[in-house]
Amino acid sequence: MICYRNIALLLSFFFLEALNAQSLDSERLDTTISIFWNKDIKVRLKIFNPGEEDISRKNAVLIVFNSHFGAQRVQYVDSLFAYTIVFRMIDMDGNGIKDLLIYNANNGQENKSYHLYLVDQLSEKLKPVKGFKKLYNPYYDQNECLIVGFESYDKRLMLGHYQIDKNGNLSMTTWRH
Repeated sequence: MICYRNIALLLSFFFLEALNAQSLDSERLDTTISIFWNKDIKVRLKIFNPGEEDISRKNAVLIVFNSHFGAQRVQYVDSLFAYTIVFRMIDMDGNGIKDLLIYNANNGQENKSYHLYLVDQLSEKLKPVKGFKKLYNPYYDQNECLIVGFESYDKRLMLGHYQIDKNGNLSMTTWRH
């Protein structure tokens, strides 16, 4: 069920889309990609407030839509903060299917955080992983079957190991300084 806030964001997104003239920067603020085996399913990220500096505020909308036969049917909407549009595709839950990471922000040159959406190719859906944006520099360690996040801070390296359960919840398994 899509909540009313997301519907309002979606409507404002389409309203802004109709008003905005194309500019040189528009490609960096509005991008559509294909990540599903079904190429009719598209993922679109639109940053509608690129000047927003408060990462706790949502300045972008993520939309999954089906463009079968030319008509666009919205399947999923989420609002998030995105400093700029950067996508990464990495298997983060060890199931062999690459998941979608969307750049969130950084707290220094070396510490980048992302939003994680688990990709379900069979049901053609995305599942957000709550709290993932708190991890910096995440990658999946296939040998240990764990997500590793590390943050460099004052010449120290803080390292955490995490797992995602079947419900898409992130939990920490270990933390080292």
